[in-house]
Parts: sequence; structure tokens; C-alpha cells
Amino acid sequence: PLRQLVEANVTQEVIEALARESLRGRTLLIATTDLDSRRTVFWNLTLMAEVRTAGTLDLVRRILVASAAIPGELPPAMIDVAVDGKRYQEMHVDGGTTTQVFLLPRDVLLSDLAFRSRTIYVIRNARLHIPPREVPRSAVAIAGAAIASLIHTQGIGNLYQIAARAERDSSALRIAFIPDSFVLEGHDDFDRNYMNELFLQGYKMGRDGFPWMTAPP
Repeated sequence: PLRQLVEANVTQEVIEALARESLRGRTLLIATTDLDSRRTVFWNLTLMAEVRTAGTLDLVRRILVASAAIPGELPPAMIDVAVDGKRYQEMHVDGGTTTQVFLLPRDVLLSDLAFRSRTIYVIRNARLHIPPREVPRSAVAIAGAAIASLIHTQGIGNLYQIAARAERDSSALRIAFIPDSFVLEGHDDFDRNYMNELFLQGYKMGRDGFPWMTAPP
């Protein structure tokens, strides 16, 4: 169903629109995780659209599916690659498996960008403070809580990495996240009522003027 949803919405017209934005100097990066090499892969969708080939549309769709493929909940996306004349298939899943939020690949320096002043905006679709909750005494529940804790702390660490990079490159930093006042809990990752309420919360925060944080907590 996810693949069908992506195919219905990501059309050749979308590729053409991405190409136009690339020519304007804008960049859309999508991160996936290559499980075979256990590393983050950054895909420059705007550049791919600009220098498009016959297989660009299909590859962009696969990347978008992979970027949402939560391991254990959704199947991975298999992407064909060629190395030294040999063909392989890489297994790609949600980029959050290796990094929760990113700015740019490590080899790209903000100081190399042609802007006198830079402001980095990070919108973190998560809470920074997790309220305590009793974990059921079962192996599955304990493992799930441990993984959730790992993901949460990894996301906080990513924010500190971006903050350190902003300070190094003399850039201003603005961070937004789900506030503590939003107390609704979802039954699972795709609870429609929870997602709708969270979207409305974000809309109100943007409309009313959100007090951006200038550094991680």
C-alpha cells in the first residue's frame, strides 16, 4: 500500500518540479540506511531530477519508500547498484535507523556555501522529554522500550551534533519540537487521530509564533 501511495503521488510532473528547484539552487536530501553496510546514505533528489535518466522516477519512488520503511514494520526497499561492472542489490530502510535528524553530509561545509549569514532550522517531529511509563514485564515489551529509548537518545545526540556544527561554522540555530503541552498519546506509529492532532498542533505553533530554541536542552 505504501508503494502504491507513493506511485500515485510521485509522478513525472513531480520530477520536473524538483528539476526546476534544483536549477534555482535548492536541494532536497533524503536519508536512508543501507543495512548491508550499516551506514546512512544521502540521496540528492533535486540533482537526480535535474540530470534525470530513464530510471530516475522509479529510483526516486524506491528511495521515498525506503526512507519510510521502519525495520520490522515495513519491508525494505531493494535498490540495484553496479560496482566495478558487477550488479548488486542493496537493502535500504528508514534513515532513522542510523540518524534521526541530519543537516548535510559530513564532507559538506557550511562555510563553503555562498551566504554571509546562515540560520539552521531543525523541526524535530518528536518530544525532547519523554514522561516515565511503566514497562510491562515481558521480553517483547522490554525489548521495544529499549529500542525506543535508543532511538530517542540518538535523536537528542543528533541535535547536539548539528549544534556543534552550527557553532563551528558561525551559523545561527533554531530548533522546534513537540512541546510538553501536547499530551495526546498514539496507539501506534500510524494512529490517524494522533497524527491529525499533531499536525494541528504544529499548524497552531507556526501560526502563533513558536519560540524557537537556540540550542539543544
